[in-house]
Amino acid sequence: MSAARLSALLLAAMSAGLVWLNWVLSVADDLAAIWAGAMLAAPLLIAMGRARSALLRLAMGLLAVLPTLLLGQTLLTGACLLVHWPLGVAALAAALSIITLCEIERLDPVPLAVFPLGTALLALILILLSEPVSPLRWPEAAALLQRTAVHLALAGLGAMIAAGLALTALRRSLAPRGRRLIAAMIGLLPLLGFTGTILGIMQTLAALPAVFDEAAGAPGDLVPVLSGLSTAFETTLIGLVAAVAAGLALALLDAVLGSAEA
Repeated sequence: MSAARLSALLLAAMSAGLVWLNWVLSVADDLAAIWAGAMLAAPLLIAMGRARSALLRLAMGLLAVLPTLLLGQTLLTGACLLVHWPLGVAALAAALSIITLCEIERLDPVPLAVFPLGTALLALILILLSEPVSPLRWPEAAALLQRTAVHLALAGLGAMIAAGLALTALRRSLAPRGRRLIAAMIGLLPLLGFTGTILGIMQTLAALPAVFDEAAGAPGDLVPVLSGLSTAFETTLIGLVAAVAAGLALALLDAVLGSAEA
């Protein structure tokens, strides 16, 4: 086994071990146990697979999907991220293992590595923004990013795009598959923002009958109405601004790398 292959195996084993550690330290449930067990398949597949084999591709797929799903579920529950620190490190180790395997297979690592790498980046950002001991503490920004599932999805997608752009810049190569994936993610940002707009308007309309209900004998509560409108406007603005910024970054990166190759 080559040194690079051994490094990928050790990183995958480290990722699986950290997922199990998180399962032991946190409230253990059946779904987390199943996912933790599935993570053990990744290092086994790397150990058994040969070059250019389906086993290695399957291992990379597991490393890309499972830490992302586990960390994403943790973020959606609003749990303390410092308690679940093993998941963030596991996602980073999984991304490094994917990058190493892709270098061995001479593949573009961006289409797979952006998922665990972006999720780990989002977790790090939320920790830096929300923890009292952090020098970058900004609790209002952390609360905004986690206000609804749509806000969190926009933040996660933006982190994945940033991870893909950073990985592309470090490799000094913009492969077609990686570029198409990043461009597709950028296109999803405003669509996801409009989804939040629709959900916010639906929330507002659902709260209107209570506001105008005179039979209750008391004025209706405007908080649900204002909250729905806030969600509608915020997600649209975040999606549009993030799409513009990411599109400009991709165009700039494309121009720089294209001129360097020329």
